[in-house]
Amino acid sequence: MSGEVVKELASPINYPAGLTFDGRHLWITFDVGLNPFCQIDLDGNIIKNLLPQPNAAGALAFDGKYLWYSSWSDLEIFRLDLNGNVISSFPRPAANCVGLAFDGKYLWVSSCGTTRIYQMLLDGTVIKSFVAPAANPEGLAFDGKHLYCNCWSSGFVWQLDLDGNVIRSFPSPSVSAAGLVFDGRNLWLCDYSVHKIYQIAI
Repeated sequence: MSGEVVKELASPINYPAGLTFDGRHLWITFDVGLNPFCQIDLDGNIIKNLLPQPNAAGALAFDGKYLWYSSWSDLEIFRLDLNGNVISSFPRPAANCVGLAFDGKYLWVSSCGTTRIYQMLLDGTVIKSFVAPAANPEGLAFDGKHLYCNCWSSGFVWQLDLDGNVIRSFPSPSVSAAGLVFDGRNLWLCDYSVHKIYQIAI
């Protein structure tokens, strides 16, 4: 059933914000201390921590080789190698870009500042944008055909086509949903306030 919790993990560090999947492991950003990136296995065990140059918790995506990162405070979106080194960056399309997803060709970026979702080339060029289904769009995920967006003020996860039309929605298991990613079968969602990571059926 859509939205059913398949697995629940305690986050290994408090305040998980961004979340992505590299085909085998999860990566998380945390809003604590020096704001590390953390790579974990699917049981929540830490594999390694990174301390990249970007300096605040935010969104993550993985393109098959690089991590992409955007935060509340940085004015740019960063491309990082898996050791946390900045490879390149470009200006973010709007304020408070806290959701990222990669669809195999394009980046998708959600902004709490404008309540919009942006489709972008990897050089930062905006192709199009549309209004998110609710205020405060946080996590974004791509399942090979559709986008998923969690808007924490709504308490729902939304499935969208690539023009922003709502296909369906289901309740989020999280009271403070942040990062969102698709693992090839299920979604993973992290909760900022209760420090949990959920694998949820779609």
